[in-house]
Amino acid sequence: MKTEQLLHIELEFREGSSDKVYRAGIEEADGGFVVNFAFGRRGTTLNTGTKTARPVPYGEAAGIYEKLVRSKTAKGYKPVGGAQTGAGIGTSVTEREQRDTGLRAQLLNPITEDEAEAYLGNDNWCAQEKFDGKRMMLRKSGAEIVAANRDGLCIGFPNAIAEQLAEIDRDFVLDGEVVGETFYAFDLLEIGATDLRPTPYRKRLRVLLTQFGKLCGNVFVAETTAEARRIARSNSMGRCIQYILDLTRRGPGVGMWKRNANQADDSCNLDYFLDEALVVGDPPEVTRQLRELRERIGEFGTLVLVAHDWDDRSRWLRSLELFTREVRPALDREESP
Repeated sequence: MKTEQLLHIELEFREGSSDKVYRAGIEEADGGFVVNFAFGRRGTTLNTGTKTARPVPYGEAAGIYEKLVRSKTAKGYKPVGGAQTGAGIGTSVTEREQRDTGLRAQLLNPITEDEAEAYLGNDNWCAQEKFDGKRMMLRKSGAEIVAANRDGLCIGFPNAIAEQLAEIDRDFVLDGEVVGETFYAFDLLEIGATDLRPTPYRKRLRVLLTQFGKLCGNVFVAETTAEARRIARSNSMGRCIQYILDLTRRGPGVGMWKRNANQADDSCNLDYFLDEALVVGDPPEVTRQLRELRERIGEFGTLVLVAHDWDDRSRWLRSLELFTREVRPALDREESP
């Protein structure tokens, strides 16, 4: 079999005690092209493999090759200096790696367990879920989108993310983390011509949700508000909320759920959540609550209904039916000019 290497690249990953290399390339084989790779610790015998079970046309091979390289650079791999990359993605990544973007991430500070408990009970602090991804900042300026790592150096990032962000017609700087081809934003530092860094985080988060977010909500709709509240207290939604309340009472306390520090602990009960956190009622009541939510935090674009175990299938189906046929059309009419 005659093979001739075409587009190829050598990548490396160095972090802590980890020192790995990854090589990928397109090779000619039996009238077509294959995408082969090799990987392992530097200085050891590399493991090898292929992304193509049989030879394919060059255009298809190039697409497989570029997708492979993007996936590796998104995980923190960087082109080795002087690596032969042809005119593919490796070239653009290498050029961008040499640029300092000027972006600087706010890195985390270690705290003790006692400090963490105090923060969790303080309404002046916020907490967000960590997805154990790769820290990344994204800046859109005109048609250009640049990704930076925690040190502010330009890095490669998935095309899927770039394509979605390119549809946004405003410049911005986002801070967050990337997992595969999904970017989880946890802070908005700039929007348009406005630098939001001096703004309190709670307000920045509100703008982030308004501009980019999908809002999730516990929603249950029934024929009457009284019936909806009665069912929600005892169905899987109510049991889920009660479980969360019980956990926080045994852990850091219910301070995180209070409106203010003067609120009594025993007032943080299921009825309180029905009024403050859940959207429960008949169609007009649910519409009213969602309208007030929109007025309070601004346009949120998408509402994702939180799913709970369907302990009573017919009632959950009826809730979705009422939401689809009555609540959604009512909200859509309000948005129409």
